[in-house]
Amino acid sequence: MNITEFQHKFYEYTNNREYKEALKLVDRALEKKLPAKDLITKGIAESIKRFQSFSDEGYINVSAFQLLAIGKIAEDSIEKIRPYLKESKVAGEKKKIVLGTIENDFHGLGIKILKLFLEINNFEIIDLGLNVKPRTFVDAAVENDAQYLFVSTMMLHNIIGVRRIGELLDQMNHRKAIKFYVGGAPFIYNYGLIDKVGADDSAEDMYELLDKILEKKSSRKSRFSKIIRFFRRS
Repeated sequence: MNITEFQHKFYEYTNNREYKEALKLVDRALEKKLPAKDLITKGIAESIKRFQSFSDEGYINVSAFQLLAIGKIAEDSIEKIRPYLKESKVAGEKKKIVLGTIENDFHGLGIKILKLFLEINNFEIIDLGLNVKPRTFVDAAVENDAQYLFVSTMMLHNIIGVRRIGELLDQMNHRKAIKFYVGGAPFIYNYGLIDKVGADDSAEDMYELLDKILEKKSSRKSRFSKIIRFFRRS
């Protein structure tokens, strides 16, 4: 078994809500000594992304019941893998990141995966969870002396709340001290939304976010290139 085969089978079992088979697959992958980080980021996270489609409703053709089942399978799979993860050793004090989903957004699985990914890369996470008010985000970042604020939404109509965070950072004079990142389906192909909500930047996936936070030059293709390919396919 390689990581591509794992991802394919994990998606199949998750889509069919085959809980026991999905967890057995994780056990087999760990026995085969597939890298734990890859199982989460390239296996589980990529599988979950396939259930996400951009629209004002957030998810297309996925029932609330199916979302609960998907979440349960993914979360329990991650817990199986967690003990095998090796934390990156980075010199100096851990940087702090406040994260959560904006008010009226309850899609938290991606945030949970992101939290784990950042933790093993030596970041201290202040997880506010789901359905968080704009002022709560800003207050938490200030109170915890966080350098970064990451806000996610899967719903286009929640953009107003995200924009309010940018306004509060300006009004309270915290713009220079706190980097404001946004993520979620609405920002993937509508790059102009980043400026409209007053965010510093966006990241399509956890690797891109980490590269930007660490100020590394990413080897990944630019978002603009992805947008061009998207319209060529349309």
